[in-house]
Amino acid sequence: MSSRTVLLTLLIITSAVVAHGVLPREALLIWTGLALFFVACSPLEEGLTLFLSAMPILPALTLGASDNLNAWIFLIPVLGIRAWLERPARPSNRMSPDTPAAKRLVIGAHLLLIVAALSVLIAADRTFALERLLFLVLTLLLAAIVGTHIGRGGKREVLTRALCTGIVIVVLIGFLQLVLVKTLGLNTFWSFWALSVIPMLFGEALSQVLLVSNSWFAFLPAQPPTLRMFSVFPDSHSFAMWLIMGIPLVLLGATNTAARARQRWRWWALVIAVLLGIILSGSRGTWISALPVLAAALVFLPQTLRRWWPTLSQYISRRHAGIVAATLILFFALFPAASLLLKLASNQRTSSEIIYERALTITDISEISNQGRLRIWKTTLAAIAHRPVLGVGLGNYPLILEQSPRESKKGSSAHNLYLQLTAELGLLGLGAFLWLGWTALRESLRRSAKMPQAQLAGFVGAFLFWAAGYSMFDVVLLQSRVWLLTLALIMLALWPSGKTQPQPAIEHP
Repeated sequence: MSSRTVLLTLLIITSAVVAHGVLPREALLIWTGLALFFVACSPLEEGLTLFLSAMPILPALTLGASDNLNAWIFLIPVLGIRAWLERPARPSNRMSPDTPAAKRLVIGAHLLLIVAALSVLIAADRTFALERLLFLVLTLLLAAIVGTHIGRGGKREVLTRALCTGIVIVVLIGFLQLVLVKTLGLNTFWSFWALSVIPMLFGEALSQVLLVSNSWFAFLPAQPPTLRMFSVFPDSHSFAMWLIMGIPLVLLGATNTAARARQRWRWWALVIAVLLGIILSGSRGTWISALPVLAAALVFLPQTLRRWWPTLSQYISRRHAGIVAATLILFFALFPAASLLLKLASNQRTSSEIIYERALTITDISEISNQGRLRIWKTTLAAIAHRPVLGVGLGNYPLILEQSPRESKKGSSAHNLYLQLTAELGLLGLGAFLWLGWTALRESLRRSAKMPQAQLAGFVGAFLFWAAGYSMFDVVLLQSRVWLLTLALIMLALWPSGKTQPQPAIEHP
């Protein structure tokens, strides 16, 4: 067993012991110290692999008056130092964006950082704006570290397996929640998770918020609440977005023709578990935003269309379109199974009703959450019209709703990523973000069409499209764990390698 596997196992065990109150949260400081020592003293690939596999369950640390600084805030700079120490002696061997796609990604990242930094100057709460700027800098630093490793000829498949390990952990904990609800009851589970697990991952402040909020449950008229699966995330929406961005990695293993049939079946079982997790999150935005992706995949599939529109073959791989279409058809076919699982976990109603009644509320304008979204969107548009260039400042969106910027941790948002970015960073910030996103989406699809072996890129492009649609209804793409996964995934799919090597082929789920 490798040292990084030992450390990951130790983190899981320590977290479980702390959650049950056997050890204080300070025990996780010891693990973080060991992880920092390992990352500092090991080759970059070893440290990066540990970070990516442990990323979804990295703890919030108790340091003085603060108890919500996540371990990744300290691990990423150490990884950056490690990458700098391992730099090649010859400049020609160092990472450089030597392809148009890579150059555009770098330009987009720099533009976003520049606009974000400028917005800090006009923010009413500059302290919180600086915190958000630090978040943006550190997450983009991780992307640069992943690109550095790949640009020096690092093994993509090693990092891909590490991310898949994190996905397996997230999915297992999500389904464990159903078991706990069944055995403990909804109220006991709520108290245990809010008071014991959330402080360990996000700090006491969020724990107190979630202890009295309803973000983990779905409410239907005249029916008891049902759990919305959320795993290690603060809400079910960020959990669903994490799974959407994890699908490309899981599909990569499931469609690996070099793997034996038994291994592929394991990967398809994981695909099904991930799709069930998205449904069980109860996040209606994910359900409706999957429809345009399915429609696009089905439209681009026929060979006849490609004869009418020859340039289509430059951007859409027919094989990838078929796999994506099959995956999304499977997604919608799993709704009855997901409803049955909810029934078994909550002992409620017939299995065909629970999920579908929530789905029917998507277009119900009178539904409370839909009314709230429409009201917030109108207020946000008015604020954008008032300050269109640089917005109200990074992280200061809650001021538009006459709340403190700290209220963002309580769910104060525009419920639309594009509106929130425009409100905070103005049209300049939105333009920089769209440049970055469009480059990643277009180049992923084009890379898979030109290089049939570039499977990961094609899947990333398709599910970035899903994430982009879902972002019309929520802002969780910028939740720390989701954003880190997204950036790492884009770099794995698009950054040019320092030497010729095949796309990752995963051997074990």
